[in-house]
Amino acid sequence: MNSNHAELLANGHEARQSGNLEAALVSYTRAIDANPSSIWARIGLATALRELGRIPEAEACYREVLAEQPKLPQALLGLGHCAQARGDQPTALAHFEAATRIAPDDIWARIGLAGSLRALGRVEEAAARYREILAEQPSQVQAHLGLGYCAQARGDQATALRHFEAAARVSPDNIWTHMGLARSLRELGRAEEAENTLSAFAARNPGLLAPLKALADLSMHRKRWSEALRRWDELIARFPDRQDVGWLIERARALASSGRPEEALDALRAILDDFPDHHGATLRYLEILGRKDPPDDALNEIRIGRFKARRDYELSLATARFAFRADDMPCLREVLPELIAEARNPRHCFEIFNLIAPAFEGWERTSTWLQLEKRLAELPAGSTEGEFSAARIVAMRLKLALRDYSGFLGILDNGPDLADARWSRMFQRLAGVLRADAFPDYEAKKVFGIGLSKSGTTTLTSALEKLGCLTAHYCNVFTQELLTSEDAVLFDALTDATVCPEFEALFYLYPNSRFIYTTRPMEAWLASFRQHEIRWERATDFETRRRRVTTPGQTRYSTGRARSGVSLFYRYGDPVTARLAFEERVHRFFDKDRANRLLVFDVFAGDGWEKLCGFLGRCVPDEPFPWENKAPSE
Repeated sequence: MNSNHAELLANGHEARQSGNLEAALVSYTRAIDANPSSIWARIGLATALRELGRIPEAEACYREVLAEQPKLPQALLGLGHCAQARGDQPTALAHFEAATRIAPDDIWARIGLAGSLRALGRVEEAAARYREILAEQPSQVQAHLGLGYCAQARGDQATALRHFEAAARVSPDNIWTHMGLARSLRELGRAEEAENTLSAFAARNPGLLAPLKALADLSMHRKRWSEALRRWDELIARFPDRQDVGWLIERARALASSGRPEEALDALRAILDDFPDHHGATLRYLEILGRKDPPDDALNEIRIGRFKARRDYELSLATARFAFRADDMPCLREVLPELIAEARNPRHCFEIFNLIAPAFEGWERTSTWLQLEKRLAELPAGSTEGEFSAARIVAMRLKLALRDYSGFLGILDNGPDLADARWSRMFQRLAGVLRADAFPDYEAKKVFGIGLSKSGTTTLTSALEKLGCLTAHYCNVFTQELLTSEDAVLFDALTDATVCPEFEALFYLYPNSRFIYTTRPMEAWLASFRQHEIRWERATDFETRRRRVTTPGQTRYSTGRARSGVSLFYRYGDPVTARLAFEERVHRFFDKDRANRLLVFDVFAGDGWEKLCGFLGRCVPDEPFPWENKAPSE
């Protein structure tokens, strides 16, 4: 090996380790020119190409080396990393296993194998491999990083941070140590510390791409859209030859979130013109296009437009979302069975579950729940804490939907705590209700919000939740069914228009209950109600809305929605007459001896904690009274 070749090879290694891949590429190429037979210069070149994202060129280099030296573990390792970059984890694992068979003590082969296991979701196996390596080499930075990634995959950001901090102590200038630290700090809610970590590293290493991209990602996470847009533009300008389509997609998202949706859509159309089948660009384009209400344009792009020939699970799932929002129940019912049969993970099942009750009724609804329960049981529970938690949440919600309360309690009792604190809290509260000596407890002090929609019912729901009441608004939060009097056995409070038709029955069923009639001035209520009806009923006049709601199978919740709609509104000629009739019904029922069980509550006139808590006999919370769904002018 001549001195010039050795120096060039060393320069290449140094440049690659510091993240300056273009400089590494130049040094390795010159080293090969100086000594064409140099295996290590060719391995270095292939590795720099791989890290630059030029995967086919890198694979070709590795294969040339392997053809000459079939048992060279570094070439097998390189091919394994290339397979990982393509997303082909099984092939990657096979290459890493071949490398460890040739060189069982080779640390990098073992690191690669552990990384492949982690990528395949075999997180605990991967973590065990990393721990074995650290037991032999406590300063092995890649093993510390690997344990950090494993902890992140489990959703344990605090543990991940400790591993990344250990890696930083071993190798303070390692780029991936700082990337890992910043991500864990971000996920722990310490975004300012993440920003400082990345900014300091970027300042020390101005030629590196990764910290600048991480800063752009962090701005997106913090919803600082203008800052994010500036950072994406800076990244694209500084690295024009290394642009990733993902950068352009994220830039489009920043544009849309900055109030420039048409520019975002134009940018995404340009990407799709060049890459018609690009999955990420497709989903982001539809997501932005679908922000319009109703989302007809997005639905049409899938069914008859740009994507009509595509067959893709995520597109089918997007179809279901848009059909729900467009109130196109025939379309939703058509796509749901296919989505259930092909669901790939618990999160898909979670989203599908929320669409079943609005789309189906009666036995068809029950049958669909049973199909989803069967599919969920066929799926792996999930490789991360989040996926495992999602599987348990869906399983418990299905048991509640099927009225299998014993099955619900069995799942709740036989498993770890849920990663989602909100669901965990609600399930534990419900479990307490189901296990009570008196269940159902008709002597309980229930609260029923019996105001019409757009009268402050969402605000009342939020206030009752802050007072500690397990509250359902319009739908049963566990099953997604419309509320009926039967749901009162499970909740402390029910609110919104679905409760209104049955308030007299609830009065007698629960003799210790209290009723809250939310109200607001008629003119403001009517304007808000009309906007609400246009959005949800897709009609601007009362008669058209009546026809839609009362036509079986055409709208969400079909019969149940028609029942409450006719009871409250559509047997009258207009919404003002309907509201006046319901007000008269409420006040007539709660006249004289019953008046002490009714509170008339007007948040728009300033009613708040004192009035509400005085009526319910609760202490006033030490926080502002909530006001949800507040219009800009209110």
